[in-house]
Amino acid sequence: MCILVKVRSAGMLLRGGCMAKAAKLLPVYLFIGEDKLKRKALLKRMQERVGAGGDLTLNQSNFSAGEVEPPDAIASACNTVPFLAEMRLVVVNDIDHAKKPVIDSICDYIEEPMESTVLILTGDKLAKNNRIYKTATKKYPKCLVDCEPKKKERDVVAFVEKMSATRHISIDPNASRRLIDLVGNSTVAIDTEVNKLADYLAAQGRDRITQEDVDNLVARTNAPKPWEFADALCERNASKALAMLVQMPDQSPYGIMTLCVRRMRELLRVKANSKRPSPQPLGALLGGPDWKYKNYSRFASNFRESELIEILDKSADCECMMKTGSNPELCMQLWVAGICSGTWSIGSGE
Repeated sequence: MCILVKVRSAGMLLRGGCMAKAAKLLPVYLFIGEDKLKRKALLKRMQERVGAGGDLTLNQSNFSAGEVEPPDAIASACNTVPFLAEMRLVVVNDIDHAKKPVIDSICDYIEEPMESTVLILTGDKLAKNNRIYKTATKKYPKCLVDCEPKKKERDVVAFVEKMSATRHISIDPNASRRLIDLVGNSTVAIDTEVNKLADYLAAQGRDRITQEDVDNLVARTNAPKPWEFADALCERNASKALAMLVQMPDQSPYGIMTLCVRRMRELLRVKANSKRPSPQPLGALLGGPDWKYKNYSRFASNFRESELIEILDKSADCECMMKTGSNPELCMQLWVAGICSGTWSIGSGE
């Protein structure tokens, strides 16, 4: 204990060079979010900064939070004196999987951290009521670094363009959107595919990625969300909706149909609401924030009321067929085709 106190006191007396730079670092950081590429870049930057005060080879410890044994192993690593260096780095991955004894030990350490150690805690998610989150952010309000992936399409497109530029190539806007459609907004997946496309272009003697390149070289790893499928159905885009249906093998046809039937009922209410002298805001009408229904008026304009009523009627026929021996996937495909085209091949004698 005396040794630790002396080391901490000595650390406060050091001045100049790398130590002055490292002194600006907080004792703990939370890198939280599903953008693994950003977390990797932040960790690399931290390694460079801490490593400026001495070799990190013997002064970095790495843990997987769910596998820590004994529970105080992380705290012990943090309390270790740096060897021939000014700072020590301790990295704990998957902090959202840590068990209670490990969490308690880390929180106790955060209350009285070692000044010569930087503790990095990374994870996909960390609830605000988690003890580590509350303890760290209360003592060090700036320790939380948001690593959530970009969600707006324009932001993800801009990221794809940026990644392409780092490889000294450009990408067609349609190719960017197609790439995002295939692999989602995972920055790691995007980076991997852009690098693969860049290598292909280099062999071809070209410097611009086209949509054809993406279609030929990138495999789909991103399954559409059910609500995205419902949006395609509301747009009456048969090719898009049917393609999405095939790409959601893990989703129950019954669950997808339930979501879509609810959506069609909501559109029917939107159309009825639009005829009122004083229409209600859609959020008040359907329950929820207005932004959730920003496209509903446009979706509703794609259908006549009689069509929406017929769709609900055909959904009952489709569900009955699905539950009485017919192929559920085929029934869904016929139902989708009927919604999009207005021509039904499912139901009583049709």
